[in-house]
Amino acid sequence: MRLEKITLTHVRVPLREAFAISGGAIVDTDAIVVRVHGDGVVGYGQSSPMAAGFGYSSDTPESCWDALTNSLVPRVLGRNFQSADQLDAAL
Repeated sequence: MRLEKITLTHVRVPLREAFAISGGAIVDTDAIVVRVHGDGVVGYGQSSPMAAGFGYSSDTPESCWDALTNSLVPRVLGRNFQSADQLDAAL
């Protein structure tokens, strides 16, 4: 499959209920929706990092956006992959 186009969209998603931990609470969260076009089909995925200082990892919306736009997407866009293993190796 040739990955012809990749679109990233940063959205804020409201939560039905506040998410609370000892450090505070949030009522919405970030998500990066990833849309991939290839060989006449479209696939969707997402990256959902927590805001800086609140999440359980060092990934933030900003760091994930940077990794996607400056590293991961350029490695695969326009390339042909015969298997998921090939794609994984490219990433």
